[in-house]
Amino acid sequence: MIRIGIVDDEKQERDQLKQALARFGAENGTELNVQEFDCAAVYLAAQDRDFDILYLDIDMPQMSGMELAEKIRETDQDVILIFCTNLQQFALNGY
Repeated sequence: MIRIGIVDDEKQERDQLKQALARFGAENGTELNVQEFDCAAVYLAAQDRDFDILYLDIDMPQMSGMELAEKIRETDQDVILIFCTNLQQFALNGY
């Protein structure tokens, strides 16, 4: 099973990503456990943060996905981080 976390303040974006992941899992016979968080603070407060992949929205209030990624890397060097944004000015920050 692949454990995936989605941290995004936009419910519609989380829902679209969850649907895409569900399709991927079904088409590839891969079991996915997807959890969603509506902000960085909720993610950081979670007791269980053992994920294989994290999708982080770059543009979130209070703490951006880039800032959250820095905090995550302090304790977890292995999780795969994927940055999501629909704003061109933030796209290069993910690289």
